[in-house]
Amino acid sequence: MTRLWVLSDLHIDPYAVWTPGIRPEFDVLVVAGDVFESDMERSIRWTAQVAADRPAVFVPGNHEFWGRTIEDELERAERRAAIEGVTLLNGQGWVDVAGANFAGGTLWTDLRLNQPAGTLFYPREFGEPIDVRGAGIDRRAKGRDLAARHGAEAAVLDAILDPEIAPEGPRIVVTHYAPHVEVLPRHLWNHPTAAASASDLAHLTDIGAVHLWICGHVHRSVDFVPGYGTRIISNPRGEDGSNMDFDEAFVIEVETPKPAVDLAPR
Repeated sequence: MTRLWVLSDLHIDPYAVWTPGIRPEFDVLVVAGDVFESDMERSIRWTAQVAADRPAVFVPGNHEFWGRTIEDELERAERRAAIEGVTLLNGQGWVDVAGANFAGGTLWTDLRLNQPAGTLFYPREFGEPIDVRGAGIDRRAKGRDLAARHGAEAAVLDAILDPEIAPEGPRIVVTHYAPHVEVLPRHLWNHPTAAASASDLAHLTDIGAVHLWICGHVHRSVDFVPGYGTRIISNPRGEDGSNMDFDEAFVIEVETPKPAVDLAPR
């Protein structure tokens, strides 16, 4: 079994740094984004420090990019993750960490949930517009920019979850944005603002192609299984600890692949 310590949406005050008061028994720390605002490298350093001598997986949240250029921040993230020994997920396919298979990335959103066909407008979320910048331009990223990024990451997941090439054993996807509308509160399932936080990836979540999907972004703890397959969980702290269901010592166990038995004669 591989024990995953799952945290997200910590929104830490840079002048009063929060760290968990409890360190559970775990094998891999999984952080699904939004640790520090506008400071990707500090978020990764924090992840490494909390993991200490254990492996860690990190996915950037939208707030890591806040006010910054996406491509520049991803370059910083790759350098810092390599220095700190943290596994950065950014749409690169499967990565083996402590005997479990991880894939994922920020994921962003396709901006389609409850939106008119052809609309790529990023709805205001919690009263704030998106504030990240596209590559090589001094402007806020547009809806089409984020939808394109979502499409690229979703295409990678589509490809690597092909039964012909998907690895044996547990397949764990970690994203910041949600892959299913039911991650949101029930009153938002049919609301236009749902598109700011989630996309409909039911073709991946409802058929068991993924064994566990960890996400963040929505400041709401969830643990459910849509359709016939994937368990979707989220354990966000929220700004100023606003999520009363947050568990700073939340650990989930997943089965690890058994080693192959060599039956060849000696």
